[in-house]
Amino acid sequence: MGLLVFLKLYPEGLSLIRSLRLSINNIRSTTGPVSNEDLAKVFSDVPTVEQDYSMAFKVKPENFGHLNLKNSMFQKLLDISDLDINASQHKIALLKVDVNGSIPDLETYLGNLLVFLSLTDHIDLELSNCPGFIEAVWPCIDLYGASFVKCSFHGVELNMTEQDLILQMSSLESLQMTQIHPPEYLLSHLDRLKKLKELILDVSDNMEVVRLFPEEFKELRRLTWLFIAFSNLTCFHLKCDQCPEFERLLEGLSRNKNIQELYLEGWFLNEYIVSVASVLPLLPNLKIFDIKNMYFTNMYVDKASVFAVALASLAQLEELYLPGGPGICKEATTIIQQFQYLRNLRIISFPSNVLNDASLLQLAHAVRDGHLSKTEELDLTANHDITQSGWRDFFQLVDNLPKLNSLSISRAYGREIKADPLTFIALVQCVARLPSLRNLYMYSWLLDEKDIEMFNVMKIKHPQGKSLGLQWQWLLPFPAIVKD
Repeated sequence: MGLLVFLKLYPEGLSLIRSLRLSINNIRSTTGPVSNEDLAKVFSDVPTVEQDYSMAFKVKPENFGHLNLKNSMFQKLLDISDLDINASQHKIALLKVDVNGSIPDLETYLGNLLVFLSLTDHIDLELSNCPGFIEAVWPCIDLYGASFVKCSFHGVELNMTEQDLILQMSSLESLQMTQIHPPEYLLSHLDRLKKLKELILDVSDNMEVVRLFPEEFKELRRLTWLFIAFSNLTCFHLKCDQCPEFERLLEGLSRNKNIQELYLEGWFLNEYIVSVASVLPLLPNLKIFDIKNMYFTNMYVDKASVFAVALASLAQLEELYLPGGPGICKEATTIIQQFQYLRNLRIISFPSNVLNDASLLQLAHAVRDGHLSKTEELDLTANHDITQSGWRDFFQLVDNLPKLNSLSISRAYGREIKADPLTFIALVQCVARLPSLRNLYMYSWLLDEKDIEMFNVMKIKHPQGKSLGLQWQWLLPFPAIVKD
């Protein structure tokens, strides 16, 4: 309510908003009451902990009952149709509309939607499990169809009327449809969406979606042609269990020098990792490389080595999400050695159980030598083979991370360790040398009151002291067992 009053008094504030998100949720259908029994299934074991470290597990029963309270908050919809802002003078750069769950009396939202839709020329619409929404708000699309630039449908079956309404969105650039039956009419008339740049489909494996495309899209059956013909293609995601023509696909991918984002997931990929590695030098503008869901067994150690060395060719890379498995664990130091050539890395994510004391020390030296000076996020979560001595050496060496704002050294639930005093002192001193750090995640590290006091004293002089957060306490639906 306060925001609405502010906008009514100072409508010029709209131009200062980078993006505004409107959410319509059916709390009853999407988030029912959560019982302690349900939550207990997530946390398989009740932890046992000494009294001095019992703060690592907090019981917050009030957090688990708040979902019921939310039901009453939306029983009366606030009418903002008289907000009275001159749309010709004041605009929102981007309006995001999220709708979740089956919404009763959809027509009652029309007035409010029309107010905000009139205040922007760029609309992102995301629907999840909300049947009939598009048809119910047809006046919005009829009036502002040219403002929709992105539509995402998850678990939403589209009738013929709704498919036709989507085709009226003449400025649509991105269309995503997941876990739905393919809307045949919409897919067969994609050529009407002249500005479409991105099409994401996740449908039944037995459905030949390509046959539904209009004639000019038929050649999508040959994915190699896709990369050659669409020279402006910058993002490619592949997620499947089998891809018989994968090497031909890679050949086509290698001919597109504009690819900036590459995501690969599938059990078959281990067999082709050398082929993937051979393509990397041909992608000079790649900025995001995500293969975190790949897993290298011991059978693929030699191939993992080829992959590790090939990373050095990605000089423009900004985000790296590494694969897991014993093969990567054995090549972790080789991967880290390539960081000296990847000077633009902003996000680095190591998967669980691939780092040990030796590779972590190698990473510390890479940091100290300035190879990661642009890194903003470093994720080392759930690497349980690292000893406290290994962490201590890492903390003592790490410096020269001026932009790092997020560091995760958490362990898995059930794999708790008691923070050694010398290790924690080294950690606090390390954080003091990270001037941009705002988030430190260390769940399953057991800390006592003296540890927390030491950390808080350091925060007083830290450049981000007022916003620096230490996330280390598990919130459980049951109390931990405290032993004497």
